[in-house]
Amino acid sequence: MTIPVPRPAQKRKRKVHKEPVNFRLAILILAFFSFGVLCYLAASYRQPSIPLQVIGGVPGASTAAEGGGAGEMNLGGLEKFSSQDDFKSYLDSGRRAAAAGPFEAEKAALTAKEETPATKPAAKESAPAPAGITPEAAKKFFSLGEASAKSAGDIIRLDGGKLYFSPQNQFYWPEFATATRPAGETKIFETRQTGEMKQIGVIPQDGNFLVLDGSLAVFLNNSLAVYDLSFADSPLEIWQGRLNGGSRIIASQFSAGKLYLAVETEIDPANPCPIKPLVIGESPVSVECASIYRPAAAVPADLIFTIFEMNPRSGAVARDFSVAVPRDGFSTILEDGAAWVAWSEERDHVEFFADFLSAKCRGLLPNYIVEKTRSTAACEISRAGKEFETRRLLAGWFDSLAQGEKERIAGEISLRLADYLRDKTKDFERTGIAKINLETFAPEAQTAVAGRLPEGGLAPAAGGLRAVTVSGFGAAQKMEWLVSGNIAGQENEKAQNNIYSLDKNLKTVAEAKNLDIPAGVCALRFSANAAYARVCRAGEPLYALSFNPQAAGLAGKFSLPAEDAYFYPLNEISAIAVYPNARKIKVALFDSSLPGRIEKIHEYALNDYWADFEANIAAFAHDPENKRLFLPGARGGNILSYSGGEITLTGSAGEIAPARAFFEKGDLYIAGDAGIEVFGGADFEKINSVEF
Repeated sequence: MTIPVPRPAQKRKRKVHKEPVNFRLAILILAFFSFGVLCYLAASYRQPSIPLQVIGGVPGASTAAEGGGAGEMNLGGLEKFSSQDDFKSYLDSGRRAAAAGPFEAEKAALTAKEETPATKPAAKESAPAPAGITPEAAKKFFSLGEASAKSAGDIIRLDGGKLYFSPQNQFYWPEFATATRPAGETKIFETRQTGEMKQIGVIPQDGNFLVLDGSLAVFLNNSLAVYDLSFADSPLEIWQGRLNGGSRIIASQFSAGKLYLAVETEIDPANPCPIKPLVIGESPVSVECASIYRPAAAVPADLIFTIFEMNPRSGAVARDFSVAVPRDGFSTILEDGAAWVAWSEERDHVEFFADFLSAKCRGLLPNYIVEKTRSTAACEISRAGKEFETRRLLAGWFDSLAQGEKERIAGEISLRLADYLRDKTKDFERTGIAKINLETFAPEAQTAVAGRLPEGGLAPAAGGLRAVTVSGFGAAQKMEWLVSGNIAGQENEKAQNNIYSLDKNLKTVAEAKNLDIPAGVCALRFSANAAYARVCRAGEPLYALSFNPQAAGLAGKFSLPAEDAYFYPLNEISAIAVYPNARKIKVALFDSSLPGRIEKIHEYALNDYWADFEANIAAFAHDPENKRLFLPGARGGNILSYSGGEITLTGSAGEIAPARAFFEKGDLYIAGDAGIEVFGGADFEKINSVEF
């Protein structure tokens, strides 16, 4: 008898399509999917801005906590890269932070639309916007007297009774014919107190040069050569070097028997380190990844600044210091025993906006808007992604309002934003500053000040620094766009100018913020305990800034006779302005003893052509001991005196086209492509000349 075996139990098929939907699960799945899409879109946007960088706190370094200094900005530290991958990761973070987002895209589209000619109905006339001045034009305003025979890195140099000169005409050679360019030369002359001068040697290379201890370093384009001057009549090349592509020398210094070169190198994103900016002989000088510093927070670094300490007799590199920084706002000063490095940074505007909503808009906006904006600002995603999500959040809520309510709230936010930015704009941008000790080749002190450096905004002073910065560009427009979605005007945009006096440890000695100046400073000229500033707006006066610890701030303002004048401080109590007058030249003398009340006290009309003066402006010379000036012309130039509170013509001198000129012990030297002339005595008669 067969016993039946029971059939295995079959699993009952679930008829899922007939079961009720679990809405919580569906919403959760949809939320995860939406978040993934949002992250993808956010990462796809690009926005140009620079994240807040944290500076300071390097082991063994002192930091200037700004408390009474530059505001509520936290200080962190410079750190070293650990590897090439670490460097690449840092560059990627900087690029993502600086990528363009929807605000920039809409602003670019609006600008393009405004620039496109179109037939428009006649509109109500309004006052024209003030004309702007470019930083280049503002810099030219202060360029008088930049070249000097007694400064390093020029084509002429007087040192120890010897005059070195590299005639300028050797520089002008077509780029396509560089390979056939004939070798230039640097001439060596012996000078004497009687004004006598004779050529005693020649170096077979032209360019800017630096006088070392018993030798001469000559720089031309990307080449460097050092010559032994033990026997000036027969200089001997002792070593040579060159800079690799993407590198250039931006400063040089000879101190305590060492040659210091400051070099900037463009970063290759595919192979950022090690870098080999310099080749001595046939041996490249390599800087390894682990030797390069960078700011703690990601910035869009695009260059590496390096200081080399070299043996001037052999070219051997003893030590180096490198830091990766953004080109934007980069500035450096090289002095005996120290180097200063500065660069600009910009705070995350979404983070800035979240702080504004939390501080000023609670009760006006729903709490969830404020909290979600804070959460978005804290997300580890690109700034473009934060911008996209924040704008979407605000737009969604505003769309739920009636038109009248929408306009009322948007207007109130705009008013509160203006109030917020009055005190906070300075925090939106800042400048990081680091002091590098050239004894230890390590960061010695670091700080941060509010705003960005304009042209010439950083200057050494008594072992420390003086800085002028400008805050406020971009903050209001970006934040108003997050609310309205419209690229509106800049009603809340107002440049805020700030000044800082820092000691050798970068501690704040004196400061003044939000000076009463209607536009941002474009360029500066420092003089003693003051600075003269020109703003980026036509028709504005010149502003005098005081760095006196007891009265730091805006000291006064005064108008110049012409927009295209050249301004030059003579000393602590006097200054001149040289400007055109019907194609001729006028020279005005100012009493600047009281910065709060600068007055023109005399003016002199010179019967010479303005165009000739401008063409040879590098030959301007000043003799502070005897209160004389040399204003170059087409051939020679004019000697003026400013003693007794008046500008008077002493006489004319020179028959050659001047490239450089200088006073030495009362005598006037004029150097040009055709030769060198020396003038002396009460009437400045020619006492010597050399023809080339």
